[in-house]
Amino acid sequence: MVIYDKQRQQQQRSFITGLATTQRPRRPPTRCWLWMAVASAAGAPEHAPPYASHRGHDMKIDSGQFNPDALWKRSLAGKLQMAHVDHLGKLTTEFEPEPDKKTAGDVTDVLLLDVTPLSLGIETLGGVFTKLINRNTTIPTKKSQVFSTAADGQTQVEIKVHQGEREMACDNKLLGQFSLVGIPPAPRGVPQIEVTFDIDANGIVHVSARDKGTGKEQQIVIQSSGGLSKEEIENMIKNAERYAEADKQKKETVEAVNQAEGIIHDTESKMDEFKDQLPEEECNKLKEKITKVREILSKKDTESAESIKQATNDLQQASLKLFEMAYKKMLRQ
Repeated sequence: MVIYDKQRQQQQRSFITGLATTQRPRRPPTRCWLWMAVASAAGAPEHAPPYASHRGHDMKIDSGQFNPDALWKRSLAGKLQMAHVDHLGKLTTEFEPEPDKKTAGDVTDVLLLDVTPLSLGIETLGGVFTKLINRNTTIPTKKSQVFSTAADGQTQVEIKVHQGEREMACDNKLLGQFSLVGIPPAPRGVPQIEVTFDIDANGIVHVSARDKGTGKEQQIVIQSSGGLSKEEIENMIKNAERYAEADKQKKETVEAVNQAEGIIHDTESKMDEFKDQLPEEECNKLKEKITKVREILSKKDTESAESIKQATNDLQQASLKLFEMAYKKMLRQ
């Protein structure tokens, strides 16, 4: 990918939240309501369990024995069965309780919350999938992040929009792509490209890339997530979980390579900038370390992230020591 990280139309799922009213019409009571009523009459705490475990026990209470205190004590002893609660409820309210009803309130206000079924992001240097909008984010939503160029003099960047949960872009679904051109030539990492994901209330995804230096901008509108079914979405999530460890290792290796290449670039640039203040012998030693790192990077498909990091760290420490010498030399002049 041609950009470097400096810092779905969606198929939506809905969650429902309800606001219960305090007024209750006269209708068959639920078991939950009946238990709360009995517990309240008995002075019992509201969080008490509606019934206790019972095996092979039966409890016989006639309507004349309905005493809240006795009922509460028996329930704590584990003898109370819901059948008797239903029976008492019918006697006291003249209605048949409805066991299937799980709540005791009337939902008058319903709020539908549409969310993104999968994460959305772009491909960055090394094929890494960089997420901007995470899965299950409530829409509408908007998120921006600044990226930069990966090579000196780069005048355009390609934005590839992906959807999924895997660490590498190639393992996710490509939704669309576009290019931002006309970026002024500059060293890698200098241009600031702001990428913005904007999902409206209808689930339409607007992706834009803007060069903050020139103001030039390109964008794409994604009308759908490629027709992914519920089953396909679930499979993508399961695959992300199944390959999580392998994906993590692959991403760590790519990031180690990116870091190594960046440090090599910075070191060579500084060596050229301060060549008059650097001892030739020390410069040659540093060049040898650069060569060693490049040899490891040439075998990046078989090298571990740890070995790449170690070689990179050795190079970085050597370069810091050398440039410290150059700085002190300039102070003495």
